[in-house]
Amino acid sequence: MTSQGRVVFVTEPIHPDAVKRLSDAGHSVRFARGQGGQISADEVRDADAVITRLWTIGSNVLDYARNLKVIVRHGVGVDNIDVEMATRKGVLVGRVPDANTLSVAEYVVTAVGLLAKRLALYNGAVKRGGYSIRESYFGIDLNGRTLGIIGMGKIGRLVSERVQAAFSMNILAYDPYIRSAAGLPAGTELASGIGELLERSDIVTIHVPLTPQTIGLIGATEMKMMRRGSSLINASRGKIVDEAALAAAIAEGHLSGAVIDVFEEEPPRVDNPLLRLESVIVTPHIAGVTVDSFRRLSLSSVECVIATLAGNPPVSMIVNPVISICP
Repeated sequence: MTSQGRVVFVTEPIHPDAVKRLSDAGHSVRFARGQGGQISADEVRDADAVITRLWTIGSNVLDYARNLKVIVRHGVGVDNIDVEMATRKGVLVGRVPDANTLSVAEYVVTAVGLLAKRLALYNGAVKRGGYSIRESYFGIDLNGRTLGIIGMGKIGRLVSERVQAAFSMNILAYDPYIRSAAGLPAGTELASGIGELLERSDIVTIHVPLTPQTIGLIGATEMKMMRRGSSLINASRGKIVDEAALAAAIAEGHLSGAVIDVFEEEPPRVDNPLLRLESVIVTPHIAGVTVDSFRRLSLSSVECVIATLAGNPPVSMIVNPVISICP
């Protein structure tokens, strides 16, 4: 079979322009019939490529898709894809590393302002008739305050630039793979360790991938190291933060609040303690999801598929060893 006329299985909606691009390239697009991650064997048996956003892709696909060449994550992280199993079966796994960088960075800048001005607290009080809360002083000015950034990849660097431009904050960064501030955005100070960052920061934001080393990176011990009255933003991965410890630290008044876009379990259970705290703003894993980023992610995902099926996998987008793909 030539590189044209392949079947691309798509688990969740992608932008219409991306669907058209696949069709123009001669490929058939098949959307999943089920919901909530349910995939039947017959849907993927003849699939040459899979594009997925949040659905888990492992033996449910890899055991049945005999023609599969590539799985592309409609996003950055690939923790919902069994990369090891895919590699064993000779299937490439791709991702779109840059398409939502701006969207996530803007989300974080917005979160910084919301936390500083305690808008969640004021909003809830006024809606309950507690207008007298205006007589209390809870918010802070950001000028001269310190934002701690854990992880200085592309998103962390852009957050540093945008927060400095918007609020004139000091930036303190920690990344175990970076030994010098040289090459970081101007005005970024490199902390000697995560402990120093937590102790000195007024707001902490997390931008690291989910790995065995980062699971539980911010737990009860780390939260005790944070400044009293400081706050936390997590738009990375839920399992990096101990949710129970975070809820306890906020309920006890040690931390003033949080903005949480990701959870240990998604969707979160209704009894998740973070959902009961008024000073915690929660969103459904959408930091990188905007009208604009959706189109960028979709088009980049299909370009990865098209190139790979043509025998030219884009190495910069592939996360497992490059395996020879013959069109």
